Amino acid sequence: MKLCAVAVLGLLTLSACESVEPLVPPDLCAAVACPPGQACAEGRCLATTCRGLTCGPGQVCEREACVEVACLGVTCPDGQRCRQGVCARVSCTRDSVACYPTERCVDAACAFDFCLGARCPQGTVCREQAMCRSVLCSGDFACELGERCGPEGRCVSTAGCAAVRCPQGTVCRDSACLALPCGGDADCGAGEVCRSGACLASTDPCAAVSSCPPGQVCRDGVCG
Repeated sequence: MKLCAVAVLGLLTLSACESVEPLVPPDLCAAVACPPGQACAEGRCLATTCRGLTCGPGQVCEREACVEVACLGVTCPDGQRCRQGVCARVSCTRDSVACYPTERCVDAACAFDFCLGARCPQGTVCREQAMCRSVLCSGDFACELGERCGPEGRCVSTAGCAAVRCPQGTVCRDSACLALPCGGDADCGAGEVCRSGACLASTDPCAAVSSCPPGQVCRDGVCG
């Protein structure tokens, strides 16, 4: 870029120009070498995976959320997400890709996914602030992405054991129904209890039966 000064002397016009280079911000990452799984942003190495998920191109993990480098340090009000350094409402649908890996589509707008990694008891699903709730439904349309309307008229997760109904006397592990022995409730998973040496779902009718007389077993909540 040239910066010129013009002087007028009588009928003679003199012009003097000086070349001025534009200001270029320093590259803070020029001398930074980050280990695998990290990328340099503003001179520091940040993870490119967040809460077990791989962030998108040009994104890094900050405060458990995948964000663009331009959004580092930006805090947005409820109902808005940061894009290119600016907070705005990001519209989405159940099947859209507008939301980042650590976001979910809530009320047609991208929001921070508090439920990512949450494990809810069978028959419940995770909602805002990672609360496990029983949500009534009459079809899949009433449930959120990653859920379906279960046979009992409640939204259930389509991942893992949340969508699996196991026979009485068994519990779900890695999508499979198993008869698991136990010595106490601590040996069982969330939403389960130990009864007669076996883990039972808390919804199992026999979960409320502490023990049966010798020679009897619990069936449908009754010893016999």
